[in-house]
Amino acid sequence: MIPEVTQAAKPHWLYTDKFVFDVHKVLKDSLYYPSSGYDGKPIKFFTGNVYSFVYVDQSTTPESLQATINKNGIKGYKQIHKQDIPMHQLIPNGWSVVIKPQREHEYHHPANYRSWIKPGFCQWFIFEATETKDGEEKPTRFSLLFLCGDGPASYQALYLSNRIKPKIVAILQPGHGFGGNWTNYRDPNAIFAKSVTHNRSLMPDYLVDGGNGYENSYTEPIWDDYPTNIANKGLGKYGWGMGVFEKGEFN
Repeated sequence: MIPEVTQAAKPHWLYTDKFVFDVHKVLKDSLYYPSSGYDGKPIKFFTGNVYSFVYVDQSTTPESLQATINKNGIKGYKQIHKQDIPMHQLIPNGWSVVIKPQREHEYHHPANYRSWIKPGFCQWFIFEATETKDGEEKPTRFSLLFLCGDGPASYQALYLSNRIKPKIVAILQPGHGFGGNWTNYRDPNAIFAKSVTHNRSLMPDYLVDGGNGYENSYTEPIWDDYPTNIANKGLGKYGWGMGVFEKGEFN
């Protein structure tokens, strides 16, 4: 947990003997991570600030996702629940807010990447803490919703169409250069920023910017709507860092 970010209360739906998926409960005050791959760093840093993580990536399959969890796991936690989530449970009223790309601000057309895009799916996991060291404190459970889909489109469908506000959006080495992403998530004029800032009442409280480099590599804001750097964290031995930016006040 990062102390500069507000701590979350434990959600009742997560501490039960029977897990029932409710999109509004799972998405509310969550952390949204597009082009996530299998990166566990947001879980490492923000568990306790949020209890629900939403990972979105187009290059994975259900088999490779489970194989990665089985092989690498999430340090200090074990998987206690897994459930396939059909589309109608994610967007019960349909994808009603559609923001289209502005070609002059995008790298390439999304269709150029069809060769590596996998068929869509969504799975919901619950993880529970295993034994902890003496004096160590960490949340005993967290939720992970993993969706195989496009980052901007999934944000529009999940949050804007459902009118649900996430708490944090994380942009971490999203691959808009050699990584194969068709759009630049960091560009304030491109489709992802336009999606996140489309409805001011639904904008997340925090924006995380990070990737290769060190913690002092991400001190400058990338979007005007998130002007204040409140924290910088890094994993020096890996050459990785991130900055946390707080939403500004609007008239």
